[in-house]
Amino acid sequence: MEYASLASIQNRVLNHNRDLTAAMLDVEIAKLNLRMAKADQLRHADPVAVKFAEMEVAVAMQAVETLKHELLLQAEEAYYLLIKNEQQTQLAVQTKDYIQTQLELTAAQYEEGLATQQDLDRMLLAATEIDHQLQKLEKEKELARMKLLRLMDLSYDHSFAIAEYDFEFAELDLEADLMELLVENNPELRFLASELELAYLQHKLSHPDYTPDIICELNRLKYEKKSLIYRTRIDQLYLQALELQHQIEELEAKYRELLQQADLAKAYLETVTLRHQEGLELPLAVMEAEIEQNRTKTELISSLFAYNVAKARFANLIGLGLEGES
Repeated sequence: MEYASLASIQNRVLNHNRDLTAAMLDVEIAKLNLRMAKADQLRHADPVAVKFAEMEVAVAMQAVETLKHELLLQAEEAYYLLIKNEQQTQLAVQTKDYIQTQLELTAAQYEEGLATQQDLDRMLLAATEIDHQLQKLEKEKELARMKLLRLMDLSYDHSFAIAEYDFEFAELDLEADLMELLVENNPELRFLASELELAYLQHKLSHPDYTPDIICELNRLKYEKKSLIYRTRIDQLYLQALELQHQIEELEAKYRELLQQADLAKAYLETVTLRHQEGLELPLAVMEAEIEQNRTKTELISSLFAYNVAKARFANLIGLGLEGES
């Protein structure tokens, strides 16, 4: 069995993903076009063609960086989903074992007239619900596993498991100016900036002495359009970053709230168990407290998953480091 860490998965994506390989081939094609433009320059002086070819190489390289960020984000989300699924499955299996034991006990009590039909029906319903939950978790696990395999360009029958992982809470630490980070590092904005620079160059090189008026006007309009698109996208992504930052703060507050609920559920289960041992509570009360504790744990894991995914999306949006790159 192969054990995969987040770093090894991201490294595999960067080195084997087919979409990324295709984007890198575009860079090689652009470089060959640049070589041909430079060769033509020796026969026919045309600095504009060389400059355009250089810009096409830069745009192709920026497209690769943009795709890297997106693929690593997809891999990280699928990885976190597998961790959440594994932890929730463990809790669900524990809950199923407990419910099965209580179901057998309630059935025996029902035969002896010590439990009602309603008690038995509630236990049967709980057993059915936990079976459905396990089936759902298994389907979610398979989908996340297949997504990771596709990203890594591995066959769907390839076997792997998540290695030792650190799936803990860590506060968002952001000291730099958000707008500055966004403009300088966001892969989409850097790509649009490259396109804008190319449009500006084409506009400035459209000299009226040797360029038809209609071409000059066309290049001017293209530049203005690219400029509008770039500025508009900055505003849109900045608002998106602020929304994500707010979402992270809300998810942090929710996680801390669920931590308190988990502590309360644990304390309540201990109290009910003690009262049951003293003959003051029925077994069903203990079962309900056990299920409630596991439910709270499941919500806590889901909350932590949502928090980590939101942080990953935020990091991707503002162009923080590519973790899978060496």
